Amino acid sequence: TGSQPFVTDGGHFILDASFGRIPDTRALSNALFAIPGVVEHGLFIGLTSTAIIAGGDGIETVHAA
Repeated sequence: TGSQPFVTDGGHFILDASFGRIPDTRALSNALFAIPGVVEHGLFIGLTSTAIIAGGDGIETVHAA
């Protein structure tokens, strides 16, 4: 938060990044896990078929293809 890094209780850094629309989430997941030191990511692949996204333009419901 602010100018200080966010660190978990276990001493791990949390990086917040925005990628916009991600055309291939599995490829991004594999690329992130290939980075030394990456423990986990926040991509919820295969866990749901619907996402409800709130933003500045309102609420959007996205269904899996």
